[in-house]
Amino acid sequence: MSAVEIIVLIVVVGGVAWFFMANLKKWNKQQNSKKSGLIKYSAMYTGLLKHIEGLPLSSGCVIEFFYGRNNITFKKDNQEISLECNKITSMDIVLGKDIKSQVATGAVAGKYLLGGLGGAAIGAMLATTFYFVINYTKDGENKIVLLDSTGSDLPFKKILDDFKINYQTESKKIEL
Repeated sequence: MSAVEIIVLIVVVGGVAWFFMANLKKWNKQQNSKKSGLIKYSAMYTGLLKHIEGLPLSSGCVIEFFYGRNNITFKKDNQEISLECNKITSMDIVLGKDIKSQVATGAVAGKYLLGGLGGAAIGAMLATTFYFVINYTKDGENKIVLLDSTGSDLPFKKILDDFKINYQTESKKIEL
């Protein structure tokens, strides 16, 4: 090998090593950040969701979600909103078309509720989205938090199973 080839080889190997080190630092920083959030909020699971309604935040903003044994914490920037699990009456994942039985119904409902073609488009979009729905009571009044869970990596099945085991142990009779 000539001196030029050796220098090129050293530069390439150095560049690859630098690339791996930079990405390793970034990955470690993300893991430490995730771990500190899990510890700070006593959370078992964490992930990102899009807020639709029910929290004192703008609709459509991405929030951090922390599920712990005793409470759920929603975090956006420096604002933290906590909900005790014993106030939650139910949690579920719902397909948008289950909320509005079909795209046409969603479009019609959106048009009349929100007005115009924009409302119709929003109503039609409900049919292709998965929602994480949290029902809870506050001051004797039923409330709801609606989060867009499409594309989230949260283990919803584990969250729902844990909630049912720890907080839905008794059957509730509802009369209509």
